[in-house]
Amino acid sequence: MDYSQYVVTTLTKGIGKLGPLIITLVVGYFLFIKLPFLFFRKGLKDSKENLPPGNFQKVEPPPKEKEKEKPKEEKKKEPPKKKEEPRVHTPTEEEIFGYKPGDKFTQEDLKKRYRELLKGTHPDKVAALDPDFKKLADKKTKDINTAYEKLKSKAT
Repeated sequence: MDYSQYVVTTLTKGIGKLGPLIITLVVGYFLFIKLPFLFFRKGLKDSKENLPPGNFQKVEPPPKEKEKEKPKEEKKKEPPKKKEEPRVHTPTEEEIFGYKPGDKFTQEDLKKRYRELLKGTHPDKVAALDPDFKKLADKKTKDINTAYEKLKSKAT
């Protein structure tokens, strides 16, 4: 067998094995891509024919020359208004510790309540969580500490 016969037989065997695959791909292309596209285009043509009669005109944007004629004062934009932050109620020292204004409490009660509050809001308790939680815990702990210092003098 010479070289040209070898090439021909190899190609025919290869085409014989790949032929069904190629046919499947071509048929699939027409069934799933080309045919739906043709139906879609036909549907568009039908919908254009079914439009109600009327005078439809293309709307053109105004010429740019009119914009140049406007005075410069109108084109200036006002600076954006700052959003007003909602007012937040800052609790008093008594409210932080759960006392009503005018309530009497002892140093021991105050110290006990202080330790209970710090158990839940201490920054070391939330160190493994998100940094936002840690910042919030720091703020609450500082508020508790300042309230505790002020209430120590009021305790009986």
